[in-house]
Amino acid sequence: INANLLHDKIFGSLRTETSPMNYVGRILGWSSQNSTPPASPNTPKLSNSQPRASGDDNQMTYESLEVESVGKDTCVVKEDQEKEDAKKSLWYLIKGFIGVDITQTCSLPIWLFEDMSYLQRLCEMTEFSTFFDTANETVNQYERMMYVALFCIAAFHGTERYDKPFNPVIGETFEHINPDTGVRFLAEQVSHKPALSVCSLENDKFQLRQTGVLNVRFMGNSLDVDSTSCKCYVTLKKTNETFTWRTPRATVHNAIVGKVWVDHHGNMPLKNQATGDKCDIKWKKCGWFGANRYEVEGDVVDAQGNVKISIFGKWNGSLSAKWHFDGLYPKGTTTTMWTKDPTSIPPYNQTPYAKELNKMTPDYEKLLPPTDSRLRPDRRYLEKRDSQKASVSKLQVEEKQRSQENLRKTKNETWVPRWFYPLPDQYFEGTTWVSNEEYWKEREEKARLIQEDPSSEAAIKLLVREDYVGQACDFRSYPQEF
Repeated sequence: INANLLHDKIFGSLRTETSPMNYVGRILGWSSQNSTPPASPNTPKLSNSQPRASGDDNQMTYESLEVESVGKDTCVVKEDQEKEDAKKSLWYLIKGFIGVDITQTCSLPIWLFEDMSYLQRLCEMTEFSTFFDTANETVNQYERMMYVALFCIAAFHGTERYDKPFNPVIGETFEHINPDTGVRFLAEQVSHKPALSVCSLENDKFQLRQTGVLNVRFMGNSLDVDSTSCKCYVTLKKTNETFTWRTPRATVHNAIVGKVWVDHHGNMPLKNQATGDKCDIKWKKCGWFGANRYEVEGDVVDAQGNVKISIFGKWNGSLSAKWHFDGLYPKGTTTTMWTKDPTSIPPYNQTPYAKELNKMTPDYEKLLPPTDSRLRPDRRYLEKRDSQKASVSKLQVEEKQRSQENLRKTKNETWVPRWFYPLPDQYFEGTTWVSNEEYWKEREEKARLIQEDPSSEAAIKLLVREDYVGQACDFRSYPQEF
């Protein structure tokens, strides 16, 4: 079978559908007026007594549940099965892509996504930047290592959400400023293939950098997420110590059939490059009957291998620490160091902090470059629960990126990132990416010009950014209604 023809057959129509069963019905030949599979003789007839929810086809509400009595003291709650049935049918369509990164090779339907870009997902770790603030003020070197390790683990709490973020297009950026902690975050998509995302995070107490590529392979009913190429560095400014680590692997289970859940597993080697102290954080792989699910543990050891502090718990629950020396707590003391906020906001079960990353006032929007993830039309339409327009916009963004990529190849040109540049890596193999510090300078200049005269030629030049005109990352250039 010609792979290109198969891709066009499946995903050419699939990517524009907003309702899961609509695209499955179209491909499998079901009635376009009733996009449900033909009834099986063994399929029980469902009651239609409950009214369907109004609005978006993908929205699950109380009205879309049905309760039927099946016995004296038993009742069954039947959810709307549209997405689940579509996932099962999707398996028959994409099972030939096993072992392939379908997130990069295929245009996926809009109902798989949440209203965030992957760059915004990276920014969610800023919620726990206070661990670095505390580490910077901590006298004991082993307790500094402990606080850095707590950040490394807690930063993964948002990965429990399984709705897919939008893939950033080349040149896409995202900024975030937290006035409570003084933290400034900047991320940029510096490459399309491989999809390389880089970011920096800093305040007056620390500076963090992250460079890496996510490799996602479709393995049947699961996704293998290899993020071990993601390299992280944080420098505490008071002690001038640099800590380095790599992120663990992950498996997304039941991607097609069943309840989706994420399992992080493998080792995260954390090292203080100044003192030689280490903390090998072990992410336990889930075993039979859920054994070790979500569990993580690690020992802070000195350069000679002596255990100083033990860390253990669940990355989506709480983390505790036990002291093996007299420090912040007496030797032998065990105490809880972090507990996850259980609050989540529907429909994507985002944390309150993550939800705030989408907020944008008219005045704030003026300060943003046209490449900021908040301005993506597909993301904004999905945020407003308009799946039809989100799907159309997503297709426009993807096709524009492909056409621009082909044009650069024809001209033998390469994309030059605007805000980060590569350097030989001091701690790992290959290269790392460093901020050129120009983004925040330009932002301050833009704010000054807008305040003085927003119609001035200099202000308009910074707002329009002619070097982005015609590129896929120029999100203000797309047709949109906001």
